[in-house]
Amino acid sequence: IETVFDVEYSAGEGGSYGCLICLEGNLTPGYQGIRGYDGPVYGDGNSYNLPTTDLYNCFEYSPIQPYCNEDPRKNATCLDIVNNVNTAGQTYGIGGGGHTGFYNNKYIKSAEELANGIPDNDLTSGVNYRVIRYSDIILMTAEALIKSRIENPNSSNIGDDTLALELLNQVRSRVNMFPRSFNSLQQIYDDIIIERRYELSCEGHRFFDLVRTGKAADEIPGFVVGKHELFPIPQDEIDLAGGNWSQNPGY
Repeated sequence: IETVFDVEYSAGEGGSYGCLICLEGNLTPGYQGIRGYDGPVYGDGNSYNLPTTDLYNCFEYSPIQPYCNEDPRKNATCLDIVNNVNTAGQTYGIGGGGHTGFYNNKYIKSAEELANGIPDNDLTSGVNYRVIRYSDIILMTAEALIKSRIENPNSSNIGDDTLALELLNQVRSRVNMFPRSFNSLQQIYDDIIIERRYELSCEGHRFFDLVRTGKAADEIPGFVVGKHELFPIPQDEIDLAGGNWSQNPGY
């Protein structure tokens, strides 16, 4: 119900690795699924875009939940293939993406999806791709408000501090996580950025968040400052523009 903009897909038709662009289904659940999985819960996949142990361990515990339970977004995001009771005794392999012990629980094929018998159904899923969710809008607004205050501490928009904090806690309260409190402008900003990780992990936002906040070189192995903030422009597009487009720096 928090969807603002989705890309919709159909699971009614198969495809092939020879023409991925021909698919009417969502390719990513199959690519992010469990390679060689044999069991009743999930569908076979290719084991790419795997959550890391660092992500799995970063989620908080909430003292306002019974028995100090952990953030429910942890298991909604990361499927722990080793310790999950739903996968006990079931077999799986290691795909091209390696093995971290975790899979993207937000985009993963179910066994029910594989039961329709269409060709190459590990490539086809009717799961929509959520481009913008309401919580993303809320956190973007909170970040913009507090960043503006940090850059203009003498501005008259003092109420933006309170509003940013209220927006942050609006996202947290709906999953029963304890509210953040005001310590400093920078602390609110840092809390908003980590909240985006809790809320939006494995949805395609993290790279851009790290680039925007200047943290990419510290978090992404091999990241080259001055180059990897941008993607390369495809040579075909440069050629179609008659050579009038310059390639991005470093490529």
